[in-house]
Amino acid sequence: MAAIANMWHALTQPQKVTCDEVHVWRAFLDQDASILHDMEQILSIGERDRARQFYFERDRSHYIMARGFLRVILSHYLDIDPSQLRFRYNPY
Repeated sequence: MAAIANMWHALTQPQKVTCDEVHVWRAFLDQDASILHDMEQILSIGERDRARQFYFERDRSHYIMARGFLRVILSHYLDIDPSQLRFRYNPY
């Protein structure tokens, strides 16, 4: 997890959004193997299972990074550990 912590040096405090703000994030999905490994560790079992379904390694890595970034970013707003986030899905 040290690799993830180094990526977020600017985020030392939980983020807050007011009703008249929009935060836009950009993430580069091509990352070192150590960061990919750390991101995979914070994914849910379902997300890891989904990642294994990708045929191409690049697609698998990008999925892991995208889900991991989503978890890390949301965890800063919610002030919780990224692995504690639970998502619910519906047909929409």
